[in-house]
Amino acid sequence: MRPPGGEASAATARYIRRKVLMLLIASVIVVAGMGWWHWEEGWRELESKLPVRATRTETVATVPGDVMMRLLVHRVDPVAAGASRSAKLHGRVLLNAVIGSDGSVQSVRPVNGPDPLARAAMEAVQWWRFRPYQVDGKAVQVATTLELNL
Repeated sequence: MRPPGGEASAATARYIRRKVLMLLIASVIVVAGMGWWHWEEGWRELESKLPVRATRTETVATVPGDVMMRLLVHRVDPVAAGASRSAKLHGRVLLNAVIGSDGSVQSVRPVNGPDPLARAAMEAVQWWRFRPYQVDGKAVQVATTLELNL
């Protein structure tokens, strides 16, 4: 037999445990939210310190590869990977390239050629430098197709 008021004190204890548990869960949610907010603010601060690339709408000229090869000032020769070197793989590789107005290679994409040779050619062409191509005395971005015989 329970003493009078025992059920009431047991119900009160359960009520208090539930309240404490709910308070604990709410605290965890708030702390997690504050942590996420703090992380986001830190990330934004880091991104704000990055140099901003000015997005210009440059004129893009399409120029034949042989014309661009005459403007080449720095060339890095492709180095074939081990498997293609041991197999003595040779061939012609065509690459579509975009050359910036400063003469640096902005992007390279293979058009055709054996895959190992195309990869080696792309890695080498990324390091090439050209004299800026000029239209009306102003340096412009160039889209061209480069042919490499490896």
